[in-house]
Amino acid sequence: MVSATDVVIATQIITETLPISSSSHVWLAQNIWELFHSVTLTPPSEFFMDLLNIPTILVITFFFRRPVFKVFSRVFKLARKLRFSREEWHWASLWMKIVGYVIVANLVTLAMYFTFKHFGGNIYTASSTTAVPRIFGWTITGLLLLSLWLIRNNYKQTEFSSTKAVLVGLAQGICLLPGISRLGTTFVASRWLGLSPRRAIEYSLLLQGGLLIGNLLKGLRPETLAAEASKFASWHTFIIMALATAISYAGLRLVVKLAIARKLWPAGFYLILPIVVTVLFSIF
Repeated sequence: MVSATDVVIATQIITETLPISSSSHVWLAQNIWELFHSVTLTPPSEFFMDLLNIPTILVITFFFRRPVFKVFSRVFKLARKLRFSREEWHWASLWMKIVGYVIVANLVTLAMYFTFKHFGGNIYTASSTTAVPRIFGWTITGLLLLSLWLIRNNYKQTEFSSTKAVLVGLAQGICLLPGISRLGTTFVASRWLGLSPRRAIEYSLLLQGGLLIGNLLKGLRPETLAAEASKFASWHTFIIMALATAISYAGLRLVVKLAIARKLWPAGFYLILPIVVTVLFSIF
């Protein structure tokens, strides 16, 4: 028998690798469950949701398995040599730059997180449990994705820089608001800043992976881990997580394929059309 917890687990894992808000879809799934089962569900804890990001971290790591293996093997080889060739120095500096840009962007987002928490914590908590802010967030994400249509034929590429990393970090910080997709927003921001589709989606995934690991470590305490981990201690839940993880990986591959082909922009209709239909029905 499928439970509400199973629905939350599957929804979170599957939607986290898509350019849509996973938290909003979990919230929507819970509300649909309450509607059809006439019950009131207790929202899952923040650390429980962080634990559900472990499959996403594994999916992103597996997606980058070849570059990751290449990095570690090359680093091991370089560490054993006293002299590096010009090509090896270029390769090492390139990866150090990429890691540096990921750190810069995530530090900017982290600063925005503490700013929101300090100055508007109560407002943010209240807005996270209501529909209107989420609808607003869906609209923003949808419009951002649709804006990719305007640059779909732009083949001019520019080099990434610390300034652009800061701008992407600011864009990612806006996703702290309910309903705004982090992956979708950072990808759109990177594209508008001149990154190629491949580099933009790869950079966005690295940003997401870094934040997910940080969120997981932030709440990792023995007492909370023991309490929340018990919810996963069944074969039934394990099978659901495994299936959801497989679907998540397939979804990620599709997103990357569409992003590289400059065909990710129609995903914005998925977020915009339900809102437009709802507004029209409410008017007429």
